[in-house]
Amino acid sequence: MHTKLDSHIPSQVLHPEKPITHLRPTNSNKSPVANDQSHAPKYDRNFLKLRRDNPSLHLHTPRSTFHLSASTAPIDQLSHDLEQLSAELLFVSETDLPYKTFRHSFHAEELNATTFRDAMQIPATTEIRIDSIDEFFELYQDTERYAANALEAQKYTALENAMRTHLTQVQVIYVGGEDIVEGDVYIVGLDESGQLRGLKTGRVWT
Repeated sequence: MHTKLDSHIPSQVLHPEKPITHLRPTNSNKSPVANDQSHAPKYDRNFLKLRRDNPSLHLHTPRSTFHLSASTAPIDQLSHDLEQLSAELLFVSETDLPYKTFRHSFHAEELNATTFRDAMQIPATTEIRIDSIDEFFELYQDTERYAANALEAQKYTALENAMRTHLTQVQVIYVGGEDIVEGDVYIVGLDESGQLRGLKTGRVWT
């Protein structure tokens, strides 16, 4: 993340007029194409902006995995990115609680209350409610509502970009009805292998 000619030096080095094209597999047939990161995920740029504008946060820029195939991308990179972005953020309820990264096996094609219940083995008597992810991020990116300041709003924007880039069917899932004082909250979606990935937190309602 860093004058004597040798007979073993590749000919491409000895003859710079022959440009070297770095190749990578990107499709199901592993067909090599030229390495082009012009479409790197937006959340990488959000990380750079956050770190530049707020050096005291000590944010580490995530290593982009856009150019890697699914089989070679670091398996914990997304968890690392979500942990970095959600650090110091709190889910707002009567007791504000932090987020932690979440990962769980999932075998259905569609993420809904029923399939989530089955995957998590939640009793049928426990209420599960699914809310809009659009509304969630809209609330937490608004400094006149849930965002404490502009920096927090920016972090939620970067978090949204990361989740939308790497996950599908992203949703906010509440476990426990309004008559239950404490419940779990999941901001999750499905990764490319079909696993549940995202963040878990809690809420307190009285």
